[in-house]
Amino acid sequence: MKKRKKKNMSIGDKVSASSFNSAFGVLISAVLIIALIQTFNVINSSKDTIENLAYSISQQVDATKFVEAAETATGEFPSSVLANQYVRTFKLKVANIIKRYEHVKAASFIVFAEDKQSYTYVFEVEPLGKEESPGLVEQATEVFRTKDLENVGKSGIPGSLCRSKVYGTIIIAAEPIMSSGQAVGYVCVDMALTQAFKEIWMFTLIVFLYLFLISLVNMLFVRRYYKRNLVKPINQIIEAAKEYIYEDIPDEEIDLDSKHCSFQKLRIETGDELQQLASAMKNMEIDLGRYIDHLTRVTSEKQRMSTELSLANRIQAHMLPSIFPAFPDRDEFDLYATMDPAKEVGGDFYDFFMVDHDHLALVVADVSGKGIPAAMFMMISKIIIKNVTQNSVAEGHVSPATVLQKANSMLCENNEDEMFVTVWLGILEISTGKLTYANAGHEKPLFLHNGEWAFDTNRHGFVLAGMEGMRYKDYETVLSPGDFIFQYTDGVTEATNSKEELFGEDRVIEVAKKSDLDTFKFLNNMRSKIDGFVKEAPQFDDITMLGLKYNGVGDKKRYELNIEAKVENLDKVLGFIDEKLEGKECSMKAQMQIDVAVEELFVNVANYAYAPNTGDVLIQISFDETEDSTTAVISLIDGGVPYNPLLRADPDISLSAEDRQIGGLGIYMVKKSMDSVEYSHEGESNKLTIRKKI
Repeated sequence: MKKRKKKNMSIGDKVSASSFNSAFGVLISAVLIIALIQTFNVINSSKDTIENLAYSISQQVDATKFVEAAETATGEFPSSVLANQYVRTFKLKVANIIKRYEHVKAASFIVFAEDKQSYTYVFEVEPLGKEESPGLVEQATEVFRTKDLENVGKSGIPGSLCRSKVYGTIIIAAEPIMSSGQAVGYVCVDMALTQAFKEIWMFTLIVFLYLFLISLVNMLFVRRYYKRNLVKPINQIIEAAKEYIYEDIPDEEIDLDSKHCSFQKLRIETGDELQQLASAMKNMEIDLGRYIDHLTRVTSEKQRMSTELSLANRIQAHMLPSIFPAFPDRDEFDLYATMDPAKEVGGDFYDFFMVDHDHLALVVADVSGKGIPAAMFMMISKIIIKNVTQNSVAEGHVSPATVLQKANSMLCENNEDEMFVTVWLGILEISTGKLTYANAGHEKPLFLHNGEWAFDTNRHGFVLAGMEGMRYKDYETVLSPGDFIFQYTDGVTEATNSKEELFGEDRVIEVAKKSDLDTFKFLNNMRSKIDGFVKEAPQFDDITMLGLKYNGVGDKKRYELNIEAKVENLDKVLGFIDEKLEGKECSMKAQMQIDVAVEELFVNVANYAYAPNTGDVLIQISFDETEDSTTAVISLIDGGVPYNPLLRADPDISLSAEDRQIGGLGIYMVKKSMDSVEYSHEGESNKLTIRKKI
């Protein structure tokens, strides 16, 4: 069966119904109260009437004759046994009296016995011209059965309510008949209230109908009033609200500095709260329109900033080495690094780059602060550190401490925001496994050396850009094949869970001991353990990690010749080099180019390194072999005067020999013929290395 949809009532209808219900409730209460009051008044009035009537009749009774009549009375009803002339006359007189009372049914006369404990019914008088009232005798005498006749005395019986089988509710009152100061009998008057009650309820019904009509008229008036002054204005506000939500107003029609004007069209002048509400809605519409315009601009600005941050994130990501394996042609080491910013862009960074063919630089740093400023300072720091490192090594200084000193001086310039950066910089000599590193306020690296994990115990220096003139110290360690370096930022050790517990160095070592030494797997496992530790707790610091596993030079063999640096020893040097090259089936062209380069370099050492004295030079040759090529690596190491020939400017070969400055042409030819030429100053030695595919 289809359910009937309930019709919604308007506010006016609800108010009208509520008003009518309230009025109807008041009406019913009022009618009941009126009916009770009328009933109470009728009963009291009837009591007074019959009491007065009984008293009036009792005053007209001749007590002596009344007693005589009682003594001669026989039969059930006195009217059939009394023959006394007095009684007949008296009854007629009484009948004329009581007929004037509409509801009085009869007057009964009784006389006491001598013991005053019983009575005798004498006679009954009914109103003239009215129907007989059977049963009133029994009802009248019933009153006396319930009374203590001796205590009734001269006061009589006040009006009492009784129930008649014929007339329903009646009132009976009795007055004593006095003789010589003694009550010898009573006159009882009966009054029926049934008709009076009918009149009362009729009157009540009329009052009810009258008040109901007034309530109905009032309800209609209230409904109309509320519909005009309440429902209509509310409906106008509702329609304006719907229009405000769904309207699409052309821009040229926009008014009042707002994109909506629905409420501005309201014309509600009720002079009450509805008018105030309409006015408030108009103001709200204007303010909301302006707020929406402002929010639109702010949202647009946030979207623009989000786009810029996303772009900055991509730029920052591209600034960091992200292609792995980073050096696929180098099997001496395995390297991997990650950086996860806490915000869109971060202040942490890592870097690694080949300074020359035999030196790998490793950098892990953490800039103070977060967001765009930290990212900008991070980029500046990264560029400076890399450039200074490359220049320093090119000058022959494999010293991370020197790099940090120079970078600190450059970063302190114009550092008005007083930002700083912690840096760990290490330079690995790949051929020997020697790691030289310096620390500028950064976390200490974790080393795996000879199967034992341990944090670096050396002291670190002050942060970069924190104070000018700071000096840093180099530390050295030699990595063996299988050794591992794990460097990170404080986002690792200070990762915090919901219990405010830090991940800490102990957990770092514990995870490291159980991790695969493949750098990719190692870093991913470390990050997985960190995530499992912090779970849903928010993180406020970037997490940057770098791992390097040193594999060593493997089976690559290095040949050495230590010889006095004299020009007459050149043939021995070239013979040593040619022997090794021919053993690798070097091409004739490559061999001739290598011989020319070695000759130029050896003669320079012989003539200038120890002048005017003499000294030794160590000639080293090895071969980097891959599936596709073989590269000869030749180094000349001397203990002479520090000198980097690569710093000399290249000669202008476009000039004639007469116009060209003397010197520099030999090293220029070496740089042009070799694949790479590298210089370093290690300890007290100069080391010049050339590389050439053979």
